[in-house]
Amino acid sequence: MDKTGARTFTTRDGLSSDNVGAIYQDAAGAIWVGTAGGLARLANGVFQVFRTADGLGNDVVREIAGDPDGTVWIGTNGGGLVRYRGDAVA
Repeated sequence: MDKTGARTFTTRDGLSSDNVGAIYQDAAGAIWVGTAGGLARLANGVFQVFRTADGLGNDVVREIAGDPDGTVWIGTNGGGLVRYRGDAVA
């Protein structure tokens, strides 16, 4: 963290790629980051990464949005729309 309080997160910290295209904060306070290398969820200081092997249609994430029931919707580049509900991509 620098003297302004800013901190940079990169792949060294667990981010799925340093090329960020979308960001979203859910109701629980987790930060969702869509990158050129998948989807990263930052909660309690730890990144959890999702890629095509975990159910994403494509590793390039363009959009992230949430709905009132806590579902997170992930728009991928050419891989369609993906739903994250509970604790898994579905």
